[in-house]
Amino acid sequence: MSRKRSFKPRPRPGRAIVITKELAATRQLETAIRLWFAHSDPISMLILSYNAHEIINAMGKTIGKPSEIESWLKELPPSFQERWKYVNNFCKHAWKDLNEHTPYDPRQAEILMYFASRCYRGVFGTNTALMLAFGFRFLLENPDLAAAESDKVLCKLRMVGDPRKVSRQQFLQDNFAFFSAVAARERPRAGKA
Repeated sequence: MSRKRSFKPRPRPGRAIVITKELAATRQLETAIRLWFAHSDPISMLILSYNAHEIINAMGKTIGKPSEIESWLKELPPSFQERWKYVNNFCKHAWKDLNEHTPYDPRQAEILMYFASRCYRGVFGTNTALMLAFGFRFLLENPDLAAAESDKVLCKLRMVGDPRKVSRQQFLQDNFAFFSAVAARERPRAGKA
């Protein structure tokens, strides 16, 4: 009988951190969101959000809560679906069109972050404060995606100023405490789901 050989790294004791799929997805998604708030590095935002989405979606599928992005993409023409995959593969795979260049719309990363955050909530029961802040601001910037009740919700929130009139960074700075409180209230419910 042969044993399955493990290729897991074996770092020196004291230097290792233990990575779970949840931790990897959370850190990648939150880093992509921080870059989004800072209007910084759209290529890293794409790769981080794509990788986070892949992990969260896989976890969601195992419990019957996959990301909604798959059904959304299936509604679009096959040519769009192929272009959607192309830019990520172009950035990720070394030998993919090595001497070529490709156009990229940074909104693709925003959509990945949006759907990854929604799926994250389905899988883990709640979002982090950063994911909540992103989702709220993203929907303010893209009102066609927001529910009809979003203006009513906006009126009820006690936020600093009108969040639609400040930069993303200022919005995050002004309102992070609010989203942290919301995330903290949601956490106990997540365990009961």
